[in-house]
Amino acid sequence: MVAQCGGAIAGASVVLGLYGASEHFPTTTVTNFGLEFLLSLMIVLVYLRVTDDADNNTNIDPPISIGLSYMAALTAYKGAVNPALALGQAFVVSKFSHHWVFWVGPILGGSCAALCHEYIFNEQKDFQLSLTNVESSEEELENEEQKEDKEKQGDDEKQNEDQDQKENNKDDKDQKGDDKSKDEKPKEKKLSPQQIKNILEAMNQEESKVQEKMNAKKLKGVKLKNEKDW
Repeated sequence: MVAQCGGAIAGASVVLGLYGASEHFPTTTVTNFGLEFLLSLMIVLVYLRVTDDADNNTNIDPPISIGLSYMAALTAYKGAVNPALALGQAFVVSKFSHHWVFWVGPILGGSCAALCHEYIFNEQKDFQLSLTNVESSEEELENEEQKEDKEKQGDDEKQNEDQDQKENNKDDKDQKGDDKSKDEKPKEKKLSPQQIKNILEAMNQEESKVQEKMNAKKLKGVKLKNEKDW
């Protein structure tokens, strides 16, 4: 920047010394600010677009495009569109009135061109942003699927554990039931009063029959070994 300003002052001094006409340097007004801003924006935006590595259009030669844009700007506007050139002209004729126009206009124009290129015309940035969003969405989807798989696996394991626990409890219960049935003694069957009565009557009948047989033997003179052998 210092070298450009020094070169501009030296060049303007040479022009003034050769031609000796200070009227060659135009008078600056506030209305020059808009043109400085717009033309600087155009030139810087052309430079950024043709030198963008993401642009695959190889049919455009960057130096020619930049030179044509600068030539078109100077053809439409007899100003500076260059702060160093404006400084050289103002320095040799000592006219610094509204000199800020040649600095603020190009700086703002170049800054706006850079912002437009980065956030509006940068197709590669949009593609990378979309790709990043897609990748992040895929990662989130994959994480959700892994989480669901883990939860499902955990539920299956828990269900299997519950099933095993139920089977173990059932086996323990059956084992205890078998042990209890083995330990328990068979209960004696109790007779009802009617059954007891029937048994006694049957015994009395048998006793009567035996007694009749014994009496019959006595009448015949048969000696009994034992009176209770019946």
